[in-house]
Amino acid sequence: MRLDRIDKTELVLLDVIRCVDNTGLENTSISGTTVNVSETGMQVSAGICLPVATRVGLRLDCDAHLYRLEGEVRWSNEDGKHCAGLEIDRDSPDYLAWTQMFELDL
Repeated sequence: MRLDRIDKTELVLLDVIRCVDNTGLENTSISGTTVNVSETGMQVSAGICLPVATRVGLRLDCDAHLYRLEGEVRWSNEDGKHCAGLEIDRDSPDYLAWTQMFELDL
């Protein structure tokens, strides 16, 4: 498994599953873009601050393949870009396909 982060800008739809710090975000969809991606996670810019520990469903059309993933916000910042680091759940529906993408050396 490679842990390299690859700069990649793709549209991503985040469906908030659980947000303890802001329950008003739950069951909402947020459009964002990836900043970089790796086998185990991604950095996204979402236009709003996503609190740490927020669970999200992700829909990402990358390289002509739709990936359905789930993840958790591990870090976030509010420096005007509202970036968040997401760790992808290994039990996600398309996790295996996602990791295989990195074997192709994006």
